[in-house]
Amino acid sequence: MQHNTKYTYETPARELTNEITLTPGQFPGQTVLHHEIRTLPSSRPFYHSDVFRNQSQTFYIPTSVLQLTVRADSLVLVNRAPTFPEIMWGKSDYAKGDIQEKYYLYVMPTHYCYPIPELSEWLGTLWEDATDLSAFLLTLTKKIKEQFQYVPGATDVESDVQAFYKLRAGVCQDFTHWMLAALRSLGIPCRYVSGYIYDRAGVLLGTQAMHAWVDVLVHDDTWVGLDPTNGCIAGESHVYLSVGRDYRDIVPIKGVYKGTLQTMEVDVKVQINSQS
Repeated sequence: MQHNTKYTYETPARELTNEITLTPGQFPGQTVLHHEIRTLPSSRPFYHSDVFRNQSQTFYIPTSVLQLTVRADSLVLVNRAPTFPEIMWGKSDYAKGDIQEKYYLYVMPTHYCYPIPELSEWLGTLWEDATDLSAFLLTLTKKIKEQFQYVPGATDVESDVQAFYKLRAGVCQDFTHWMLAALRSLGIPCRYVSGYIYDRAGVLLGTQAMHAWVDVLVHDDTWVGLDPTNGCIAGESHVYLSVGRDYRDIVPIKGVYKGTLQTMEVDVKVQINSQS
């Protein structure tokens, strides 16, 4: 995988401090063979991890620049079947206090994902009518894909569930936030996943840049990836970068600088080495 981001400044920018979260994580069914991040102008990164165990790099460029390029190269081996595990909790297990307490970070409302009156109406009796957890999760995933439109440019990075529902259109970030809000309203721990998707058949949405989907806790420390944008279970086409409560926790590149406004260009190339 190759992820290039180029910033161009109207006038020289100085004292650039940035945090990069573009390192693929070691998740089940995924092995990182190589990873490297380079900047131009060159910099010496400081490596660290956050509360979600995401790996990030912070770098500082003291000189004035008109352009900054960040390039992340990764080689990842993926061996993940798009299936549910054999052992999963029952619907009643999510009401247990120990689960709610241990995973409270993943059930509480966030800046992007919070309950709105329209959400419970939209869910209807889907949870009550479900025969088991896997049936409910797959039905919910497909319902989101069917009832919302994938329209790049309809929303922006600051759009929340209220804005998405009003438009009934958005991108993978919005689909993911809506599913997170729905699950959390039912007390089901879930997290935002930032990563990449590779599509050999040319039928999946969200392959042009970074992708987002949902990880659902289905048993003790067992998570299943569900992609509401494509209405499917995350399999060997999905590469995990980082996880968090919502987009705010896993912004790919963020930082501060002194200077004028900028333009940003992103180019992503993904090729997955899969192992059956």
